[in-house]
Amino acid sequence: MKIGIIGLGLMGSNLCLRLIRKGFRVNVNNRNISKCLAIEKKGAKVFNTPKEVADYSDFIITCVTNFEAVDRIYFYKNGVSETKNKKVIVSDFSTISPKASVYCYQKFKRKNISMMSIPVMGGPNAALTGTLVPIVAGEETSFKKIKYVLEELGDPVFYIGNKAGSANAIKLALNLNIGIIAMALSEGLLLSGRYDIDPNLYLKILNSTNFKTGMSENKGPKMIKDDYSPSFYLKNMKKDLALIMEAAKEQELSLPITGLAFQLYNYAAKSTFADLDYTVIYKFLRKLHRLE
Repeated sequence: MKIGIIGLGLMGSNLCLRLIRKGFRVNVNNRNISKCLAIEKKGAKVFNTPKEVADYSDFIITCVTNFEAVDRIYFYKNGVSETKNKKVIVSDFSTISPKASVYCYQKFKRKNISMMSIPVMGGPNAALTGTLVPIVAGEETSFKKIKYVLEELGDPVFYIGNKAGSANAIKLALNLNIGIIAMALSEGLLLSGRYDIDPNLYLKILNSTNFKTGMSENKGPKMIKDDYSPSFYLKNMKKDLALIMEAAKEQELSLPITGLAFQLYNYAAKSTFADLDYTVIYKFLRKLHRLE
């Protein structure tokens, strides 16, 4: 199977490397073509437009920051939707709203092209090691054709049916947890620190309880060392929380805790923290309290 990957950020680049290592033929495109050079040296074939990637691929993965980028890749001039290759299966790994996903699905359906929504849990390192958690919505026949590829990227792979937008709704609900857990971890460190408790001791105790998280175990030590090298940018967490609040409004839901988290991440993104890891929210809170 020839796999096209469009979008070579932190996640997309590592998806390429993983699939190349597993023996797949990989075609790539990126808006900034210079980002393709390192991947080309690893064995990927570079194309100038998304349409060309679609022309020569069996399965396409798009992995970009937001819906505006997805829309441009799919439906602008020389976009994926202009391909004559009706056998290609298109999938979007990006975090976009359920509404936007439905829009893409319907436009591709009118072109007789199969469109899958496959948001994933896990960061760039998980993409490289094949430990992502893909959440798949789309036609079952298409899913069966690409399942073995997805299993090289993650385990378990969750197929949740053919309802457009459903996988994106789950992804937003999961990211809601990430944003709030990062806030809780930050506030716990902040409060205990005011009592002159060694943050390493606080983390050791927290991680000895049933309330430990992957974040407290993996990100916590980095946070107290002031290491915010990004696996997921704070600006993208802000973007996802905005999508969550938009989806909640459409569904007439009140999410007060998420709303407060969004406000804080939004303020933090306006400072110098936008391009750091989302856990820099801890540093932002310290700065608010003049502890930095």
